[in-house]
Amino acid sequence: MKKSLLFIAFAGLAIGANAQDATYNFFDPADCDADGWLWLNSQEKIDKYVGGLDSDKKIKLVPAQYELRDPAFPDDYYTPESYADPNLKGYNQLGEEGGEGSVTGGIVLPAAQYDPDEDWWPTDGGGILVAMPDCAVFELYISQSMPEVMTEIYVAKKETNKLEDCEYIWDDDYGILDDTQGPVIKDYAGFYLNMQEIEYDYDYGEGNPDIWTIYGEKGEARTAYIANYSYIEEATDNTCPMYIQGIHILTYTDASQAGVKAIQADNVKININGGVISLQNAAQISVYSPSGAKVAEAYGSSLDCSSLKGVYLVKVGNKTVKAVF
Repeated sequence: MKKSLLFIAFAGLAIGANAQDATYNFFDPADCDADGWLWLNSQEKIDKYVGGLDSDKKIKLVPAQYELRDPAFPDDYYTPESYADPNLKGYNQLGEEGGEGSVTGGIVLPAAQYDPDEDWWPTDGGGILVAMPDCAVFELYISQSMPEVMTEIYVAKKETNKLEDCEYIWDDDYGILDDTQGPVIKDYAGFYLNMQEIEYDYDYGEGNPDIWTIYGEKGEARTAYIANYSYIEEATDNTCPMYIQGIHILTYTDASQAGVKAIQADNVKININGGVISLQNAAQISVYSPSGAKVAEAYGSSLDCSSLKGVYLVKVGNKTVKAVF
């Protein structure tokens, strides 16, 4: 199967926005490249910006919206989870995983699921949710092992961490679009998708339209929920995950330092008792094997690792301690 790389951009000026309004990077510029992109290629940046729906992180991970049967325990089901990995190998222009020109690090979104016997439409896979004070530019760098990259896009006109607050505004198959259908695909670094205006009119053009868009003028809060809509019809498991490897967001309100204070080593106290890691305050907790493989993680004030046996490394912020479970 041909593999493709997608550079997907929800970009352009907000409808009706003043072109002279200053914009700010949504993330700390010190963590971004010269063009303002945040690349998720280090554990420090992932710990700083990525967390669960109930966390205070700027990029919130959303699990798949379905359950799968556990092959090891046929009577049990599990929900495929989205996760971040700084060592993730993306796809290059030639469709080679980890090949020359590919990007390292990113978020893995489980595939959507389609059951022709039960579903009219696929059920969303994993996603990310980003709440912003307003939005001028929203771009994602995505790679995936599918020739067509599909996403569903939802928006709320407020800052929220609740999926049910977000309304559908867009879904499409980006591998087959052309410039006669609105978004434009250009052959640049794989596929380059430029969405100048993503919007949905809930009044269908009748009466007073209720326009929902990912953009807003200064002070108009937005929450964007981007879900993986790619699937293989015959698949029975998560066979086509989507990698979000870079993200570029500009806002009219300066929120670059909001909620991103790094935890310093001198104010973190990690307690381990009976296989349970506990902290004084909620934070990202990551557990690694001596070889560097991540074996457990959570955002919170505790993490139960009693099922692990042996020596491991526990990392919170920029502090790492050795633990024996």
